[in-house]
Parts: sequence; structure tokens; C-alpha cells
Amino acid sequence: QIMHPLLNIGAGNLAQAGMHFFLHLAHGRLGGAGVGGDDRIVVEEVVAHLEAGGDLSQVLVLTPSRLTATMLRERLEERWPHATTGMPVHSHQAFGFAVLGHHARLTDAPAPTLLTGADQDAVLAELLASVAQDDAAADAAGWPEAVRAALGTQGFRDQVRDLFMRAVEHGVTAGELAELDDRQGPDGTPGLWRAAGRLMREYEQVTALSSQAAVDAAWVVAAAADLLVVDDEVAEAAAGPLQLVLVDDAQELTAGTLALVDALARRTPRARWVLAGDPDAAVQGFRGARPGAFLE
Repeated sequence: QIMHPLLNIGAGNLAQAGMHFFLHLAHGRLGGAGVGGDDRIVVEEVVAHLEAGGDLSQVLVLTPSRLTATMLRERLEERWPHATTGMPVHSHQAFGFAVLGHHARLTDAPAPTLLTGADQDAVLAELLASVAQDDAAADAAGWPEAVRAALGTQGFRDQVRDLFMRAVEHGVTAGELAELDDRQGPDGTPGLWRAAGRLMREYEQVTALSSQAAVDAAWVVAAAADLLVVDDEVAEAAAGPLQLVLVDDAQELTAGTLALVDALARRTPRARWVLAGDPDAAVQGFRGARPGAFLE
């Protein structure tokens, strides 16, 4: 186990926010998820803050998933059994959802509801069912022959859902996605991006009509980042008390969660920040993780 703490380093946008910033590289992780060296760093940082007289309300720990959040929360509870409130460990999506909740309460808007992966798949299955079974409908939707055999499959829907999530993370609209069709190289599939953009627009319309407050995971993160940037009241409610912010498994940050971390950093200039991760241990590349981005 080798750890390299770098004190007060100027790392990308976080340093531009002018904060007290620590970067931990945890090489040679031991075991599987939830037992790596970066997790131990996070646990000990939280305990040190509490032993110095700090409060859990001043702490935020961000992790890539609900599973890793649960496991890290349990480790913290074992290490600090004196807590009278729950450990402030959240997945990126859960924290983003909390930010949207603050906005809803401050504006008397409907509370947001999360579209699960199953919900998203059901919407896509319904939208693709007609074009998968009817060549005339597939022609009208612009789907090229090369992909028509796959339109009704689970694998195709999974790839489309991932595409839409990456598009939202990078701020690419349905129209911009369609425009990529004109920028394909000679090995591209003409019509594919335009059809995907059309499907993305239909998907957005259907989910918006089903519930004005229904949001998917990628949109939650993007919207939360935007709110932290532009809404002072929401930012104060979500980030005002924070004195210690820790990002566990930072190698799994995506473009969207990096934007969320950056927006939060700019709202917590006096907080101590710790990003812990190992670029060689990333496993979420297929979901858009950028393993070395937190080092830039």
C-alpha cells in the first residue's frame, strides 16, 4: 500500500476555486469494492475531523454508487459508533437528488422523483417497439438497415440509454446529437446519429409528460451542477455548512460528476477537500468514467 499525499497542490479547477486541497493516490488496492486504500483514507479523514471537535453536519462524502456509499457508511459507523445521526455518505446521484430537493422546497415546486433504469428501459422499449416490428415505421424514423435487426433487443436499448446519459453529461442536446450524422467519416453509418437524436427527443418528451418532476440519473447530476452554479439559496442549503468534502474512488468520476464536484468546490472555498483514488483501478469506463481526470 503506497499513498502519496500532496499538500495544497494546484490541481485544475479545484485549485482555481482557491481551496485547501489534498490529493491521495492509493495504489495497490487491497481486495474488492469497499475495502480499498482510498476508503481507509476517507474513513480516517472523517474520524480525524470528528475527534478535533467537528460535526457530521460539516462533512460530505461522495462515492460513485449506492452500493459503495452503503459499504463506506457501514465502515464509518464501525469506526465512529458515537454518531447520533446518519453518516453523510452519498452517491453522486443521491447528492444531486438532494440538491434538486432543496430547489423544490425553496420554490414550492413538486418534489423530484427518480426514473430508475427499469423505468428508462420500459420507455425505450415502448418507443422502439413499433420501429422494430414495422419496416415502414423504421423508414420514417430514419433507422439505417445496419441496425434494424437490433432495434428490439435489450442490448440495443442498453447502448441507447448509455448514449443518452453520456450526451446529457456532456451537455449534448438531441438536436446536436442528430447533427453528428453530418460529421461521420467514411466508416460511419449514415442516418444513425440522426435517428438516435430523434429517439432522444421522443424519450425526453415522454418522460416529461409522465411526470414533470421525473428525472433520470444523468439529468439529476447535470441539473444539480447547474443549480449549484446559478442559485445562491440552493447552494447555501446544500453546501453552506460544509468544512470537509471527500470524494472516494475519484477515478470513477465522469464528465457529469466532475462538473458536479467542480460546482460544489466553488461553493465551498473554505472547506478542506480530499480526493482519493487510483487511476489504475477504474472499472466504470464503459459508463463514462475518466480515470485520470481528478489528477488534472
